[in-house]
Amino acid sequence: MSLKKSYSQTMLIVYCGMGLLMGIMFPIAIHLTNIARIDQMVLFSAACILAGFIVGFVNYLVFRWFITRCTLPVLKTMEEIARGNLNTRIDVTSQDEIGQVFQSINHTITELKSFITQANHDSLTGLPNRRFMEKTITSMLEEFPRHPLHVFFFDLDQFKLINDTKGHHTGDELLLAISERCQNMLKNDEIMARLSGDEFIFVSRTSDPYSARERLLEELNQPFPLKDETISIRVSIGISSYPRDGRTVAELLKAADTGMYKNKRKRHPALTPDSPLSAFSKHTAAHTADEQQKAET
Repeated sequence: MSLKKSYSQTMLIVYCGMGLLMGIMFPIAIHLTNIARIDQMVLFSAACILAGFIVGFVNYLVFRWFITRCTLPVLKTMEEIARGNLNTRIDVTSQDEIGQVFQSINHTITELKSFITQANHDSLTGLPNRRFMEKTITSMLEEFPRHPLHVFFFDLDQFKLINDTKGHHTGDELLLAISERCQNMLKNDEIMARLSGDEFIFVSRTSDPYSARERLLEELNQPFPLKDETISIRVSIGISSYPRDGRTVAELLKAADTGMYKNKRKRHPALTPDSPLSAFSKHTAAHTADEQQKAET
């Protein structure tokens, strides 16, 4: 690692110049005090000038080593951050001013990582959010445009009924359990994201999307043991494939969303994309409320 060329050259000139100046001024001072004869002064002056230059050059090397020692860890850390590695830290070995600077940089990296995580991930489940998911899919399409990519758009049937009858805390607990189970089933070429509410996106580069769909359903169809009870759910899934159903993120999401609502309406004919509950859900909610009222009386 080297310092910036112009700055390094400037410091070399300054230190060597100071050494030469000392080498020149010292014999002049000796001459003015008449301590040595003229014939001795020539040799003495040359020796002082050479010694001053050597001292200046050595000071420059020491200064350069010190600056390199201080800046090299910072430069390496910045390179790691530029690569997207926010887990890197500077090894702090002292508590002096340099050590305090390194600690401050480490603290800034920690804060930056926290900010980016909050901006790109859902606060409840910790899954990537829509913004991060769209960036990731775009990157995947640009990096491997010839590879297959499938988007699975799914939501929970009658999730509003769970919130209305069990409470929002149970609904949040269920969403968290779903996200944890789905994350555990992911392979290296797959990602899971939460869009909003009970809507999730599962992205896979598998060559067999129907096998991936069955694997997802197998996980979601298993009961979810929560804190106070165990809940079983049903989901509606829509699938879109690149490039057949779209070449952009927006087109793939739209196609998968449309497919999801088609599947949902097959099971719940009264359901429309604008209605949060199917007729069956509303009937079940009313029946549950009647049963609760009878139990209280």
